[in-house]
Amino acid sequence: MTRPLTNRYNQLLVAAIFVALGTMLWAISHGLNTRIVEYRVDAESHPALQGLAGYRLAVVSDLHLQDDDSAFANWRGLIDDINRASPDHVLLLGDYSKASSAHPNLHPFIDRFARSLDSFESPIALVLGNYETWTDRQAWLTALSTRRINVLENQVLRLGPPSKPLCVRGIGDHYTGKDRYLDFPPDCAEGAKVTITHDPAGVFAWDRNGLFLAGHTHCGQVQIPFLGMVWAPTDAPPEARCGLYLDGGKVIFTSSGVGTSILPVRLLARSQVEILAFE
Repeated sequence: MTRPLTNRYNQLLVAAIFVALGTMLWAISHGLNTRIVEYRVDAESHPALQGLAGYRLAVVSDLHLQDDDSAFANWRGLIDDINRASPDHVLLLGDYSKASSAHPNLHPFIDRFARSLDSFESPIALVLGNYETWTDRQAWLTALSTRRINVLENQVLRLGPPSKPLCVRGIGDHYTGKDRYLDFPPDCAEGAKVTITHDPAGVFAWDRNGLFLAGHTHCGQVQIPFLGMVWAPTDAPPEARCGLYLDGGKVIFTSSGVGTSILPVRLLARSQVEILAFE
């Protein structure tokens, strides 16, 4: 006796659902495995990239570290991977803690994180994100500065050796209202320079040209095939919320970031550290 066609269709539908769910679960699990991705950038392609040919910049954003030994062991392993990529400079773009409010172990956590930065073999500079403001912004600034970490809160720093200096302008987080725009000093006018900040929305509020590196969005953290990001906590234009975006005299790169917030899920928005290799 021949089985009705409707039964076959139902079986195919159930099989398709299981395949789709299995694929989604694999993609979510795969997305949480941090990778290092190198992007080659033509330094002659835009005036904002003047002087950057030959530089390799590591972009590390949105770690959202748990306060436990396992998380820090993974972080130390990632630092080793970054060191093997041999960047000239490492730029960290905020949101280092998983906690979004102050907790009893906050100060030991900040100190532990600051000590972990000693393992980088390249010069580093960093800015704070909204999570640092929500926990205890001043505690972060004090602890990092005490350990001589280059934490830039609306400041400019000349980073690296005289043979290969980089002027880094660190602007405070726009999302929490800590940004104050400032110009590069005259001795940075002709050399390699970059602006780092947390929320890419600030880049558009300041209405200035140059190369800007930002994080904060996690590239949406969850993206739906053919539809894109479900949501990203920024007022930046949708085109500037993930990856490379050109807007007149601006070149903006928004990192996908490493960790997660709210939900421990990444779908089509991989956990990654980016190496920008300028040629």
